[in-house]
Amino acid sequence: MVSETDCESDYDSSDEASNTPLPQRIRNRFSSQTRDTSPGALEAARIPSAATATASPCSDGVDDEKISNQTLDPASALLQSYGLDTTPLPPKRGSRLYRYLRWNFGSVYRRIFTLVFAANMAALVCLLRDSGAFTFHRAGVAVSTNIFAAVLVRNEHVVNALFWIFGTWAARLPLWARKRAAKVYTYGGIHSGAAVASVFWYMPSSCS
Repeated sequence: MVSETDCESDYDSSDEASNTPLPQRIRNRFSSQTRDTSPGALEAARIPSAATATASPCSDGVDDEKISNQTLDPASALLQSYGLDTTPLPPKRGSRLYRYLRWNFGSVYRRIFTLVFAANMAALVCLLRDSGAFTFHRAGVAVSTNIFAAVLVRNEHVVNALFWIFGTWAARLPLWARKRAAKVYTYGGIHSGAAVASVFWYMPSSCS
């Protein structure tokens, strides 16, 4: 026979951090338990076994959620205890190299940077190949234009206008169009691309 004292001691030991702040409890749970977060392990952890699904003699309806969480992976149990989805993520698409080229090296920010920088370099090469076309005056205009574009795109009024156009106005568009408009957050590629290009415009003019 299980006494009330035993039940209280079991409950206290399992809930010893009840007075600890919520962020600290989350960190403690994740740092103190080793967990396997592979898709197979997470999927298997969602199926309770018959041995662990048996109710404890101390359960009186208060600890039912804690008992059910014992059948889950620690990470899944923690998510479930706060009402979050414990469904495992789908497998990643493509090879590791493809994912790096597509989402890291080929991010929208770097694509905008490459577009602005490549346009400047194409104009610079054309002027250098044409004898007498590259002058100090043209180089100065190119440097000033790029610096002006780099500063302008960071101006608060221009930024507010961009977010109003692509954020508020684009809300009426279909989902696929809103996804494209959301890439306005990477407008910094224009700033850095123009600033770096201005340096390359200045270098030949300073040597001539």
